[in-house]
Amino acid sequence: MKSRTKSKFNNFVSKGMSTIKSSTSYGKKGVINAPKKAFKVVVSAASAVNKGKKMPKSGLKRKLMMVMRKLR
Repeated sequence: MKSRTKSKFNNFVSKGMSTIKSSTSYGKKGVINAPKKAFKVVVSAASAVNKGKKMPKSGLKRKLMMVMRKLR
């Protein structure tokens, strides 16, 4: 049985979560202290990329959207 391919949105989310894990935004590197809050930010960034919205000028959401746009 062939395994299902990961959707574009889920690729965005997994790449975003790994980006957060490697940054110091939600705790030290390799640790996410508030995983639900971090997931919320990642999902909103992925949704914005899917809808083609403008990137913020700075901050974590911009970093995430830049990473996700490369996957597009």
